[in-house]
Amino acid sequence: MFDDKVIEPLKQVLLEDAKNKFIVIHLMGTHFNYSNRYPPEYDIFKTKPVTKFKHDLAYKTINEYDNAMLYNDYIINSIIDEVSRTDTESFIIYFSDHGEDVYETLNAANHYEANGTKPMFDIPFILWLSENYKSTENSFVWDTERKYSLESIIHTIADLSNITFAGYNPDESIVNPSFKEINRNILNGKYYEEVFNEE
Repeated sequence: MFDDKVIEPLKQVLLEDAKNKFIVIHLMGTHFNYSNRYPPEYDIFKTKPVTKFKHDLAYKTINEYDNAMLYNDYIINSIIDEVSRTDTESFIIYFSDHGEDVYETLNAANHYEANGTKPMFDIPFILWLSENYKSTENSFVWDTERKYSLESIIHTIADLSNITFAGYNPDESIVNPSFKEINRNILNGKYYEEVFNEE
């Protein structure tokens, strides 16, 4: 079973009559084994990829990961297409729960936070807004250079949804004008900025 199985239920939920909807979709994405994450027609990458680890297993695994990423991109695009067709004031946030080091810094393909590498902590984060949403909301800041941690995602979701809750903090919303960058805790009190020497 592949992630395209989420599309039909999404269509049905989008057709339901409700003033407001909050939909969460959990994808398999590109979790290992990468070759199990895409159908045969997405077996596109077959050439020798660029890597400092020069052996057949690395080449094969990188290609399978790239195929899984290509298919994942198709799924995300399909979700955006379905929501876009509703012609409503809507947004989509896509993010991964972790990254993968696929023969980039290690002679392996995995994620292991206890001995994490930068690719394991860097994740995709996409925010899509419908045209109706963009036409009604002008107060948010769209700055792709802001340094952010998903520990604070609930505050961004609240902002985008125009809701508040006990403990809501606009300083932790990446789109809020009040946003303040903080050191990003990644493991046992260590910060991303110090581990990977970034400011």
